[in-house]
Amino acid sequence: MKKTLLLIKNSILFLLVLFSTSINAQSDYYDVVDYDGGTSGNARAPQGSRRYARSVYLIPATEINGSGIVSGDVINGIVFTYLAAQDITTTGNLILYLENTSDTANNKSTTWTTAITGMTTVSNSSLTIPNTIGDLSIPFSGGSPFTYTGGGLYVAFDYSNVSGAIATTNATVACNSTGVLNGLKGAQSNTAPPTTTTASSFRPITKLGKSVSCARPIELDASNATLNSATLSWNGVGGSDVEIEYGVYGFTQGTGTILSGVSVVSPYNLTGLSPSSVYDFYIRTNCGGGNYSAWNGPFSFNTIFEPTVAPYNTSFEQESFPFLGWKLETGTPAGSDWQVGIFGAGTFVQDGIASVYSLSGVTTAAANNWVISRGVNLTAGSTVTVSFYVRNYVDNGSTGSASYNLAVGNAQTVASQTTPIGTQASFTDTAWTLKTYTFTPSFTGAHYFGVQNTSPANTVGRQALFMDNFSVSEVLSVDTFLASKFKIYPNPINDIVSINSDSVSFDNISILDINGRTVKQVNVNAVNQFSLNISELNSGIYFLKVKTKEGIFNQKIIKK
Repeated sequence: MKKTLLLIKNSILFLLVLFSTSINAQSDYYDVVDYDGGTSGNARAPQGSRRYARSVYLIPATEINGSGIVSGDVINGIVFTYLAAQDITTTGNLILYLENTSDTANNKSTTWTTAITGMTTVSNSSLTIPNTIGDLSIPFSGGSPFTYTGGGLYVAFDYSNVSGAIATTNATVACNSTGVLNGLKGAQSNTAPPTTTTASSFRPITKLGKSVSCARPIELDASNATLNSATLSWNGVGGSDVEIEYGVYGFTQGTGTILSGVSVVSPYNLTGLSPSSVYDFYIRTNCGGGNYSAWNGPFSFNTIFEPTVAPYNTSFEQESFPFLGWKLETGTPAGSDWQVGIFGAGTFVQDGIASVYSLSGVTTAAANNWVISRGVNLTAGSTVTVSFYVRNYVDNGSTGSASYNLAVGNAQTVASQTTPIGTQASFTDTAWTLKTYTFTPSFTGAHYFGVQNTSPANTVGRQALFMDNFSVSEVLSVDTFLASKFKIYPNPINDIVSINSDSVSFDNISILDINGRTVKQVNVNAVNQFSLNISELNSGIYFLKVKTKEGIFNQKIIKK
């Protein structure tokens, strides 16, 4: 699953530290309102800093379709997600309402009593909101059964904490702000229950629970990654006997490796993995007698990324920085950290279907947001070229500009970015522009490149710095000589690439992918020309290395 600018599919719900109330062991929870990067400190979900909060919001059929919730399911629980915690634990009472609907817009009245007329009270019970982040699972209690009949759903909640302690710090609710215009109508107060509501496009990220005979495991996680292993964990609410299927990122279920038996318990140390790789795993419960739960997943995770070699290139064709071997550093202003956006072909990308960006709303100070590359092994004294494309993005009346710094260091931390390479003062170009910088490494080993968004304060609307197609190449002294002696053609390549030299013989040819992994290697015996068949390789960017007695010749190639 990829995430997009303002239309983000994000795995953060799985990656958070999770908390819950007692979960019905015979419930499965499914995402019906997805995270798109929206957040709110208001009572879009129960908010412990408010004595009273009331909201009614629409989940249209288009969001429920394909979620795992189907007509005839008995809905018996709900989950909200908090990205930042309130300062204390609070307890109040929560009434929840549901209603089947064919509406595609929130047509509920702004008068609360009118809005909930005709809705089913599905839960009426005490609710404790912890002072931790993650998923708050609320099994229904004290209400009437509710059966989903297809189409959309209205969800309403009425939270009250009349006399108990309230938080002084708002919790931050994970929201979807783009799916339904004015899809929520809500209000909050510390003096009396609101009688009228106002519209907002910020709806809380929502999972719905349904009754099942065999519940699937929840709270999937992966941690303690090494070069060749990772620890998988889960909450086996349906039972301890589980079956896991795993494989490389994006694999088709049924083609992966199956794990089952008494040794497969949480936490489970999965070994035999490859370095610098991304994997998916699915899991289901075996309740016995041929009764299995639905699969939960995929949950994606990565092993540790080793430093790669130059030439290195990435156009950020992944859903998160860790899956590229890159590292995000939290900066300011809040909410403006770099993100990967999967947009498809168009103006938001320079190459492929993805790019990265740091987006700000109205701000009073310059941005300070870092993202740091995967390590690239370089040689002291060589000439290194770093290139990438950037563009400025503005909307909603912004006239803001973008600026950045490029630095390099010996570790993947901001503190290590001690060698400046380049600075770009404020620019307003909204078209993609190639930027190229050179420097000479002072040591041999892994180098990490940091890009710091330093865009000036933005006074209106939104402004973003975009970046794509990041490349690092290296020229050793011998490379200059060898580059003039070799001819590589055609490039781009269909199936056969020819390597010719009039005066230099070579003994070995290697093809590396953009992660620096050798995908093809051929030994030859002091030849001056060779035709290499690479028809089995997928389309994309690769690097050709030719070993000679004079040194190694490198060239970037493109497989059609």
